[in-house]
Amino acid sequence: MTLVSSLLFKERLRTRFIELKQINHFFMDMFPAFRRGAEKCYPDEDLTFYMFHFIKDMNDALDKVRCDEQKVYRELKSSRYLCLYNPIRLSVDQERQMKALKEPNLKTVYA
Repeated sequence: MTLVSSLLFKERLRTRFIELKQINHFFMDMFPAFRRGAEKCYPDEDLTFYMFHFIKDMNDALDKVRCDEQKVYRELKSSRYLCLYNPIRLSVDQERQMKALKEPNLKTVYA
């Protein structure tokens, strides 16, 4: 929420006869401009971010660790989605690869 959109938001609330003190929580996107605007204009309200962004950030971090580590451990090659599969539905080759991934002390497994 930028400063301009924050002012527009406040004006829209006034036209609907909603007082700012009635708002105590924002559920929003993690876009940095939205966060800065909400924190600046509504510092006392709680912020909750969409789950999508947490999952995306976690997957991006895991992929970075895996990409860095696969240079040393060849078992990580082509394992990007392996940990996302349902363990019950793994093929024999996927089970073998998963077992190999769990044996060494990999940062990827920890991540």
